Amino acid sequence: MKKEKSQKQILEERFSENRNHFETIMDFISENEYLKTHVQSYFRLDTFYHKTAIGKIRSLYIDAINAAGGNNLGRNGKSCRFFLNEYLNRLPLNAATIDLYQFFHIFSDEVNDFDALFNFLVHDKGLINLGKKKTALFLRNIDWVQEFSSESERLFTNYQIDKLDLRIPVDVVIVTLLNAILKIPSQNYLKPDRDFDLINSFAREILKEKFMQIEDLWFWGFFNLRNNEKVRDIGFNEEKYYASKFIFPNVELEKKLKCFAKLLLKV
Repeated sequence: MKKEKSQKQILEERFSENRNHFETIMDFISENEYLKTHVQSYFRLDTFYHKTAIGKIRSLYIDAINAAGGNNLGRNGKSCRFFLNEYLNRLPLNAATIDLYQFFHIFSDEVNDFDALFNFLVHDKGLINLGKKKTALFLRNIDWVQEFSSESERLFTNYQIDKLDLRIPVDVVIVTLLNAILKIPSQNYLKPDRDFDLINSFAREILKEKFMQIEDLWFWGFFNLRNNEKVRDIGFNEEKYYASKFIFPNVELEKKLKCFAKLLLKV
């Protein structure tokens, strides 16, 4: 009896056969990264409504826990209460910046990097409704805010991290685009929860220190997926484009988004 291929084997085979298409997409993302910076700026400004480190971190956690998928106000509220009362309240209430390791150690003395923090948060049963994707999003956003802020606004002192300790917050948009780019058969489609670790490992193996480029698929895919009877079709989504507050419609951005859709569909 023929042994079924693992999801890892299928992914590797499809990448090998469609490597040129994948690299074309990644080159486009890299060349047009500047068009995504306003998302980071919006995020930073929204977070910096708060003037204290504890307020900013709490804001980032709330944003992550409310990200699309599995939302429930009761569960999310319990999660946010636990995060504040059990952990954040161990930090100085009025401090504008804190030492990075002081932040790590509110969780455990054994947490000394983002990799350990990711694993701690994912397995903490008090942090209801968090999971791998939202934990990855929370930590990615902490890094964003730190990196794209002026020195006086940064969350942490002594901020030296290994970027490979971060994770891609894999979601349905990212896997839908990967399935299309790599032409994965429908019966073998990648799935966000099941293949979270696989996709992160794949990205690190293929893209090395640039592995987070896979996460950029979310930005380009958000505006280039349309729901059609529960099936996501590829194509410029004008409604999302005009209804999204984290971008400002303009000729250059619209042109690039439509160009990306054509690249996705190119055989």
